[in-house]
Amino acid sequence: MGTRSEEFLAQARSDFEVFRRLAVLPRDEIAGCHPMHYLQMAIEEFCKALKYRDDDGTIHLHSMVDTPNNVLRNKDCLKALGYGWKWKAYCARLTHIMAVLRGVECLHPSVAQPTDAAPNLEYPWALPPSSGDWTAPSRHAAFDRDPVLGPSCLATSFVERLMDRFCQLP
Repeated sequence: MGTRSEEFLAQARSDFEVFRRLAVLPRDEIAGCHPMHYLQMAIEEFCKALKYRDDDGTIHLHSMVDTPNNVLRNKDCLKALGYGWKWKAYCARLTHIMAVLRGVECLHPSVAQPTDAAPNLEYPWALPPSSGDWTAPSRHAAFDRDPVLGPSCLATSFVERLMDRFCQLP
């Protein structure tokens, strides 16, 4: 038991571990939407943990990726994360990382679009909306080829480092 922030961080770490385990399985054993779903949840929960460090108000949003921007775009954050990057290189990488994380975040049904036509990680959607044809996330091939699933992906290794060094973040 801990603070709201600590418990969101604990859940984020747990979901990230499930992501890591699922991401390495062959796609003929598990659909790509499943590791992506756990990554999306881990990112959302991490951002809420960061938000709850300073604000114990209620958060009902699933769109949280922009929350850490003021923390991450800080030279003290670069130092806390322990990267040997120069400030300019860090900012360039952070811009790329945040774009990838926003892309993952947009796969949450309530963030994607409020219609049945948007690809998401949880529910089937219409292809195209007026055709009468539907597809399930588990059958959507784009999730199987997503570069975020790669073990050396900068964005996922960055998220892992953020969680590992959460207490050191400014």
